[in-house]
Amino acid sequence: MILPSCSSDDDIQIVDSFDASINLKATYNGQPLVIGNTYTYENDLPIFFTQLKFYLSNIVLIQEDGQQVELAEVEVVNFTNVNGNEAMASQGLDLGFSSIPEGEYVAIEFGVGVAPDLNNTEPSDYSSSHPLGETADYWSAWDSYIFTKIEGKADPSQNGSFDLGFVYHIGSDQFYRSIKLSQAISISTENQDLPSIEIDFYKLLARSSTDFMDIETNSAVHNELDLMSYVMDNFENAVALQ
Repeated sequence: MILPSCSSDDDIQIVDSFDASINLKATYNGQPLVIGNTYTYENDLPIFFTQLKFYLSNIVLIQEDGQQVELAEVEVVNFTNVNGNEAMASQGLDLGFSSIPEGEYVAIEFGVGVAPDLNNTEPSDYSSSHPLGETADYWSAWDSYIFTKIEGKADPSQNGSFDLGFVYHIGSDQFYRSIKLSQAISISTENQDLPSIEIDFYKLLARSSTDFMDIETNSAVHNELDLMSYVMDNFENAVALQ
């Protein structure tokens, strides 16, 4: 990357840039989350997950002086097909970024969901390969993308039947959340590693043993504003740098 200085046209500073990726892992109570594996929720409720998918927007690195370097405008994170066994879940998935300027950074920031300016668009505005080009991830009735999809099965009777499905689909501008994670990050010839990010889906549904999403009572969330806000607010506590 070439950045002209302010002193003269002849004084040009050459700044190297590098490709790097962020590794993301889905966990449950700190353990790798495997799609289809049974986990214990609050009240000893057996559950398993069938879909885990969400959007990230405006992913940036922040320098000490506050300047930002954009990594991506929007990305979709989908653990559904990559967490098929424990080895795959432990490996996680990578989001790759190109041309990151060499330098020292103090934080990474991103939005969970689709940023309002992008949420004002719709899938027909994009190619099918674009993160926002998937029609199944858009609510035409709400004029909004579905920011997060959490789906699974629960077994309230604890007899192995798993006859209660839960579906938490959340969208609309008011539920977009920004998260800033502080950590020293160095991009140079010697070091091109970005921090890994862990998302704990137990923490996404439960803040504590006395403050949690009651899956048996609220097995579907599409229009319940307070419950939608509860889940999206929990992202800040569920996400951590590794």
